[in-house]
Amino acid sequence: MTIQPVAPRHLLTVAEYLEIGEIELGYTELVEGRLLMSPSPAFDHNNAALELAVALRAHLPEGLRVVPDLDVDLQLAPPEAPGTVRRPDLVVVADEARLRVRREGGVIRASEVALVVEVVSPGSTRTDTWPSATSTPTRASRTTGSWTSPSRCRCWPATWRASSATPTAAR
Repeated sequence: MTIQPVAPRHLLTVAEYLEIGEIELGYTELVEGRLLMSPSPAFDHNNAALELAVALRAHLPEGLRVVPDLDVDLQLAPPEAPGTVRRPDLVVVADEARLRVRREGGVIRASEVALVVEVVSPGSTRTDTWPSATSTPTRASRTTGSWTSPSRCRCWPATWRASSATPTAAR
């Protein structure tokens, strides 16, 4: 069977991207208004993410949660402009973010994310490290975690300026 995805005729805003919903095969992300389609992760990739989530959860302070496979609006553009929504393997967010999404709808915002974890598999290296590693507000000046074969893990901790939704890299 051949699948013919239909590309939008214009760059998408975050709101337009969210209207698409879930797709049957794999998942989507939005990069500077362009729809990026990826296959579902393989067993080893998912297993690495699960093990990391379990380990992280055991060490999180009260009020923070580790959540897998969740859309994050990177807040790189105003709502009416082409946006960027990435779906990292794991994010650590405060309970308030979960409650806001439940109350208002939408997705987690980059300004609500404390930690992003990407498990980088042999088949996903380019997608998982570019453009997210270069454009994601949650990027850090260094990789703080590693995972050896068959997958590697990259963690981007973020600290947030109180006056802005733009994070600064953790030192």
